[in-house]
Amino acid sequence: EQASAQRRSEVKVPQLQALARQPKALAQPMPAYPAALVPRGSEGTASVRFYVDETGRVRLPEVLAASAPEFGAAALAAVAQWRYEPPQHGGRTVVAADNWAFKFTAVN
Repeated sequence: EQASAQRRSEVKVPQLQALARQPKALAQPMPAYPAALVPRGSEGTASVRFYVDETGRVRLPEVLAASAPEFGAAALAAVAQWRYEPPQHGGRTVVAADNWAFKFTAVN
């Protein structure tokens, strides 16, 4: 009974914005416009969710939505390189979640 109750309880991961002191971004390169889409000159968007671990590294980035798969791939590649100061909550380092939305403008 107790073991099944523990399995049902969710782990609560705070959002970066909800922390009393938001960790500063140490490296945050923005995504490059996908080369495959340059001839079309299309604009697009991509939304990504990820976690920042206790060392400030991005973990488990995933595309939530993208107007084209190439925009999602570009956003994931950029976010995977991001680094933060270690997130802290209540005086200890924690894992925190964040979502980012990217807008891609056609390159002329």
